[in-house]
Amino acid sequence: MGLFSKKKSTSPQLPTNNNIQQELKLTRSNDSVKSGSSITSGEKVKNLFKSNKSKNNDVNNITSDLQSTSLNPHAQSSSSLTIDHSDDGNIPNRFKKRVSTIIENEDNTTDDDENSTDDENHQESTTSESEVDLEEEYEEDHLHPIKPKYDSTHHDLAQQLSTIMDYCGLKTNSNHLTEEANKESQKTYSLLDSENKIMKLPKNFKNYESVIGQYQIQLIKNLSTKIENLVETKNFSIITCNKSLYQRYGVIRNVVGKGAYGLIKIINPDVNDKTKLSNLPTSLGKTLYVVKELSRRKDEKSNQYIERILSEFVISSTLNNRNIIETVDLMGTFVDSNLRLSQVMQCSQGGDLFSYLLTGYNINNKAVDFMSLYEVDCFLKQISRGLKYMHNHGVSHCDLKLENILLTYEPQPQADCKTKITLKLSDFGKSFVFRTAYDDKEQLINGNQGLIGSGPYIPPEEYVCVKNKTDYSSLQKDYWALGIIALVLLNLRRHYYSGIKNGAYRSGNKLIGGSDTYGYSTGYLWETTELKSSKSYKDKVFNEYAQKRMMADYDSKTKEWLIQKKGTFTPINNICLPIKRVNKNNESDDNSSSSVDETVNEEQSEEIEEGSELNELRVMCIYKLLDINPSTRLSVDEFLKSDWMTSTEACV
Repeated sequence: MGLFSKKKSTSPQLPTNNNIQQELKLTRSNDSVKSGSSITSGEKVKNLFKSNKSKNNDVNNITSDLQSTSLNPHAQSSSSLTIDHSDDGNIPNRFKKRVSTIIENEDNTTDDDENSTDDENHQESTTSESEVDLEEEYEEDHLHPIKPKYDSTHHDLAQQLSTIMDYCGLKTNSNHLTEEANKESQKTYSLLDSENKIMKLPKNFKNYESVIGQYQIQLIKNLSTKIENLVETKNFSIITCNKSLYQRYGVIRNVVGKGAYGLIKIINPDVNDKTKLSNLPTSLGKTLYVVKELSRRKDEKSNQYIERILSEFVISSTLNNRNIIETVDLMGTFVDSNLRLSQVMQCSQGGDLFSYLLTGYNINNKAVDFMSLYEVDCFLKQISRGLKYMHNHGVSHCDLKLENILLTYEPQPQADCKTKITLKLSDFGKSFVFRTAYDDKEQLINGNQGLIGSGPYIPPEEYVCVKNKTDYSSLQKDYWALGIIALVLLNLRRHYYSGIKNGAYRSGNKLIGGSDTYGYSTGYLWETTELKSSKSYKDKVFNEYAQKRMMADYDSKTKEWLIQKKGTFTPINNICLPIKRVNKNNESDDNSSSSVDETVNEEQSEEIEEGSELNELRVMCIYKLLDINPSTRLSVDEFLKSDWMTSTEACV
């Protein structure tokens, strides 16, 4: 148990906001930074196999060694399921039963150690077994509000949606599209078969098997050959022996619009269910699928398209963790003689975290104007778990942001429109495999590939390395992005969900964008971390942060902090405090840490009082995650083992 323990508390009644203004500085950061030297899709799969020069592990040798490798799942597991290739005719019940495209075995169906973390690096073992399992099973201590879809009247934001769940902001008269999509789904077939199945990694956090091993390399090779044959010969009979999208997963109930990837389709496996998907957030516990169309980019060569699609598919389908979205199939169809590929994934009925935060009312249209610190802690713990799992298996996300974190509501009786929430990392199109099964240490990203990811989340060293064409760590890049997420979640909570009545940044049903009393943004604090000169940064606020940040050494074993320079950056120092505070003389005192906000209720006051010691640790951890020196930046593993996270009770 960590230094800080937490008393039980019940979240107060959650009441709203409806219309969110575009001038809110927390603008959606989906537009990835473009660079003239950006990595090409052709390099993407090749990068999976890069290793030390001292090792003779190049992709050609690996491919040669695997020429005779069989992907027959029966050779891997005696309990594998076989695909039924028989003609289904018109038997409707078959549509309800999905035949697995995944190799089933004990390793990837067991939840063993899923909710625990290791106390030591897997290369060092210096602590006892009792010290390894730092997380305990706690009673549920909080619930999160169930919110409707993001307000679709804000088309300027809706068009920028970057996640696969961009149906949260898009509305369309889709009756005609849905009819056409169901016809097309009967001509869309799986590229997977009994010889080419998904082999998921174990769920165990203590397993360090790489996401790219012998099986995955051969799967990429086999699927590449199949897709190339389809493209060249237009011979669709290559895959028509498999089940169609319609037969395997069910009826498309809604086509929600055209996003960056093409049409987004929602599938309901139960053909008799008439539930309207417009009320997705209330459909707790439903098994739904989403089909993400993988469109070919303009001027993208065929081999580049195939490599890009397969690299993302193999990474996303091999990962196997509660806090990572599950990919279950890869499909292909011909449209106007052109091959169109799509992924089938879990449907996350809560949308993305960005939209969730900017929706200030629940499904009963009541205001949600309070978010406890425990709710934020829960979110951060789940995000960190998903990220740690990815890192344990040799892959970094490289585009971690609010828009790429999806929500799933847990099935349970709705108490005041509140429930448990599972967060899931998604969108692995920019992910980087830093350790394959053939590497013995982390492989770095070379700066000549250009900037990767989205503006506010790019760490300062990436700009330097891209400019100088030098290498940098994708792991450190993810740690920085995690720090930005923690900063933004707590900043939003303070200004919009702190329980302040008639607060300065909330007016009725509206969230009003702008700056706080100190002139800092109420969303992202800075836009870029790029240097202007050797001694200053382009962004004024980040330049101030660089000068006023805390500098400290942290020992993850003893959990001791050695403060070299105390942090004096006001937005972070005050990030856990209410906006308005009064001292005993009823004089305004924004920096006071002993008084209670004049407008918070008794339960909120209790939370502030209980969390005062933990708040100091929250602030220090944010400073350390946002350490400008990547070599001393707090890792996700250290973060999860900090007293902040070990005292946090995730609701799932």
